[in-house]
Amino acid sequence: MNHLLAMRFSDFLAEGLDKITKVKICYLLESIIGEVEKIAIIFIIFSVIGKRKEVLIVIAVLISLRPYVGGFHCKNYFTCLFYSILMCAVSIFLGKFVSIYKYTKIMIVLGFGAFIVMKIPIESKDRKIYTEKMRLVIKIKALLILICISITSTILKRYECEIMTMVILILMNALLEKLRVFISNYKERENI
Repeated sequence: MNHLLAMRFSDFLAEGLDKITKVKICYLLESIIGEVEKIAIIFIIFSVIGKRKEVLIVIAVLISLRPYVGGFHCKNYFTCLFYSILMCAVSIFLGKFVSIYKYTKIMIVLGFGAFIVMKIPIESKDRKIYTEKMRLVIKIKALLILICISITSTILKRYECEIMTMVILILMNALLEKLRVFISNYKERENI
C-alpha cells in the first residue's frame, strides 16, 4: 500500500523527470509514509494505555537524535515497528525505575558526547561515505541535539528518567551497530 501511494505521488511530483529521479523520489516518499505510519501506530498503542504524553516525549527524543547517531536497521517494516515499540515501552515503563541523579546524567551526556565526537556517523556499506566536513557537521548537530535533550529533560523533570532512558537505548543501539560493523570488517579482512 505504501509503495503504491508513493508511486502515485512520485508520478505527480516528478512529472517530466528521468526514471532514476522518479525512483529516488518514490523511495523517499515510501520511507516518509512508513515512518509516519509507524509513529501513528506507536502513538495509538500508547494512547490506549494512557501514556500519550510519555510516548510523544520519547518519540521526540528518538526522532531528533537517532538520525545523527545511527544504529542498526531491521530487515523489514514489522520488525522495525516491533523494535520501535519495544524501545518506547522500555523508556516509558522501565524509565520510571531508573534513578537519574545529577551526576549520572552528566556522565551519560559526557559519555554519549564522547561517543559522538569519536565514532559517528557509523560507517557501513549501506550508508554513503561522508567527507570530513560533512562528518563534522553531523557531529556538531548531534552534540547540539544531545545538549538540547539534556536541558529539556531538566525542564521536564517529571519525564527526565524516560528521556534519559531513551538516550541510553539510542547509545546502546549505536554501540551495537558499531560492534557489528567492526566484526564484519574483521571477518572480511580474515577472508582476504
